[in-house]
Amino acid sequence: MSAFGIDSSDGQPIPAPRADAPSYRLRQEYIAMSTATRDLFDRYHACWVDRDPDRIVALHTEDSIFHLHSGQEPARGREAIRQAAAGTFALVPDLVFHLVSLRVGEDFWVVQWQLRGTSATGNPVAVDLADYVLVEDGAVKEKHSYVDGVAMQAAVGAAVLDRSAPAR
Repeated sequence: MSAFGIDSSDGQPIPAPRADAPSYRLRQEYIAMSTATRDLFDRYHACWVDRDPDRIVALHTEDSIFHLHSGQEPARGREAIRQAAAGTFALVPDLVFHLVSLRVGEDFWVVQWQLRGTSATGNPVAVDLADYVLVEDGAVKEKHSYVDGVAMQAAVGAAVLDRSAPAR
């Protein structure tokens, strides 16, 4: 029986990969990088849960972008991203994230959320959102958020998150 509990078809054990084998090293590096990316995801998500725009942008690269793909221009750079995050929290002050699915790779994560809360206009919020996040040097390089625009518009009423205006 091999280290993985698998026998070959001829009954002989299948040896574990050698630590100096290129594919083994690549797999170990991938696991380490995926673990680092997952750790970044966990820290980043905690900043959103805590509604802390300053901590959010601290995990972004200097030239990062945050793009909510619902008609707005991307927020470019930490200050614009800080304002965009603060604007999101102003629209839905009690925003709660329910994780639906998460896939983490070497330099990215893809996550599906169900967002819930009450909008600043008093309407209930129940919106699906998907994030595609690119990671560079241990920080968020790009965050692309795809939201159910019809459900979001119905929840926030006439208010629209304008990423070009400062948060109130």
